[in-house]
Amino acid sequence: MAYPLNICTTISTDLLPSSPSSSSSQSPASTWLSRALVHMYGFNHEESIECFNKAMSFPNPSLELTLLCHLMIGSCSGPNYNFHAKNGYFEYAAFNNSTGNFPSSKVGFEAVVTGLQLFDENEASGKEVTSHARMLKDLLSAESCKHSPPGRDPSLGPLFLPTTVEAYKKVYEKYPNVAEISFLYAQNLMLLHPWNLFEYPSGSPYPHTSSAVSEISSILSSALESYPNHFGLCHLHVHFLEMSETPERALPSCKVLRNAVDCSHLLHMSTHIDVLIGDYQSAVVYNTLAVEADLKMFGNLKSCGRSSFFLGYVCHDYHMKIYAALLGGFEGMAREGSEGIKEVVNEAALLENKKLLDGCEGFLSLGLHVDVRFGRWERILDQKLNPVIPSESEFCVSAATLRWARGMALAVQGRCVEARVEREILLGLLPVIEEKGRYLHNNTLLSTLTVESEKLLGEILYFEDKKEEAFEVLRNAVVLDDGLNYDEPWGVMNPARHALGALLVHATGCGCTSNEMRVKYLEEAEEVFRADLKLHPKNPWSMKGLYDCLFKGRGGQGVVNSEVDEVGADLVAQRSNTFADFTIESSCECGKRRRLK
Repeated sequence: MAYPLNICTTISTDLLPSSPSSSSSQSPASTWLSRALVHMYGFNHEESIECFNKAMSFPNPSLELTLLCHLMIGSCSGPNYNFHAKNGYFEYAAFNNSTGNFPSSKVGFEAVVTGLQLFDENEASGKEVTSHARMLKDLLSAESCKHSPPGRDPSLGPLFLPTTVEAYKKVYEKYPNVAEISFLYAQNLMLLHPWNLFEYPSGSPYPHTSSAVSEISSILSSALESYPNHFGLCHLHVHFLEMSETPERALPSCKVLRNAVDCSHLLHMSTHIDVLIGDYQSAVVYNTLAVEADLKMFGNLKSCGRSSFFLGYVCHDYHMKIYAALLGGFEGMAREGSEGIKEVVNEAALLENKKLLDGCEGFLSLGLHVDVRFGRWERILDQKLNPVIPSESEFCVSAATLRWARGMALAVQGRCVEARVEREILLGLLPVIEEKGRYLHNNTLLSTLTVESEKLLGEILYFEDKKEEAFEVLRNAVVLDDGLNYDEPWGVMNPARHALGALLVHATGCGCTSNEMRVKYLEEAEEVFRADLKLHPKNPWSMKGLYDCLFKGRGGQGVVNSEVDEVGADLVAQRSNTFADFTIESSCECGKRRRLK
């Protein structure tokens, strides 16, 4: 069967004496090596290992090719920026030593040891050993620092990461300006502080990460000057800068990654920057392309099916598409994403492969976030409740999310007694979710659902006409929302500030609100929307909220009036987007409910 993906097969590497693309007729081994490297750059490590093994399977592979493949199999089997010491890599990889599943620390260890033994055997036999082989031997030695024989306590794994970094630093200094060495060194440096190199939201390095940040910046800047189109370097560049003060500096790397045909995760990576600069249309477009590439793999490659580790990346592409569509106010695209993900991950699939439940159950409920964002209250209330007692179900997160959504729908309709019942059930499920250890990428689902629970309480209190209590609770929801671990998509799909701001504006129309309080509410709402626009630039929900505040509050005061026009023009431009199919009347649909008397 022909390979199902049209990914680049002419990738060159300075780790070999001659690059695969330099010969007039591409060898099969070179083709498979190119595929392996592209998949590795795109963190599709399981398929990458398959391709590296295939590249070595052809007759008479060179020593350099064999050493390179063993090196990269070791690297692919080890921790990476998304799966690392802090979220259980070492324990998971140790468990897989007995199952044969990916990732396995045993596979990584054996690959590196085999590579080193091959080098020693060739050198001992008196055969000529090239400078490239010696360079690869140095890299294998560096990589070996973080691999250990099966049986070592996995909790010790993180202790060897600094040693690995020091070893790679020596190789990097010995062989400057080699793309793959820069990639491997930078990747291992980033593993010291995964998703935590910069303080959020300031974008400044922490005192304890400033040295690593400076070194990573130097490595990537220097390497990208020489290799501006290197997929792996561009991938790391996006991850490195997305939490910094200037994520837009990664846009040239994003442009390169958008050319990674059929490599889904690389196509998706540019959208990490898109959502940070308010380009929600591009984020939807490139996640749609990523999903198309995912589906080509999904039915055709064993390493990328429902039982594969890569399933999480497939779900992540859908997740980001939905998130960008929610922020952009694109209901059709959000719905397309939430319906599409059901074809990839559902209850039946997770029951077949329960090891995926902890990290993938959260994806099952994304459609409810779409319903809440666009105020589809009846759609929510029409959903059937699971007859299984929620606390006894494997799908505790799904049950809790439905109860939250039902509570939101009921509160907005003024059915606050019923909404409180839903919230009590939600609260009862939180300890179950904590015990099961459910998470979604960088955050526990206990932490994200705690934010949603607080938002729901604020809504209930507001529609019980307890405005001051409601606003205090919603302010706390904002604090909890901001306190989540950095992630893209953010752990809470619909920002807490949108609900707080909407209800502050809504309260100005209540007959019982004094003029003094109206001014106070508008001023606070304005601050809320300005803060949200710093975190989510150009999102139409907060642009609409800010416009309303300026127009109602101080729209006739000269300079402020010009800002009203400017914000209004920006909002009109955003809503002229191809995907903009929803009329935004408030920063949150809860703000459209009838006025309280």
